[in-house]
Amino acid sequence: ALAACLLFGAGEALAFRAQALGTGLNPYYYLMLPYVVTLMAVAAMGRAVEPRDVGKPYARR
Repeated sequence: ALAACLLFGAGEALAFRAQALGTGLNPYYYLMLPYVVTLMAVAAMGRAVEPRDVGKPYARR
């Protein structure tokens, strides 16, 4: 979770930096940048491997 927060913050800082440089893009693209970076990171992480015993009933001994 900490890495995700840092990634989002880095995306937001990059958006402010790019906006300050005056690249000429629509300002809404800069506001969208942190969310796009976060979505790309989530997509790159892939799917989590579930535990082997998921779905098996628990029997107390």
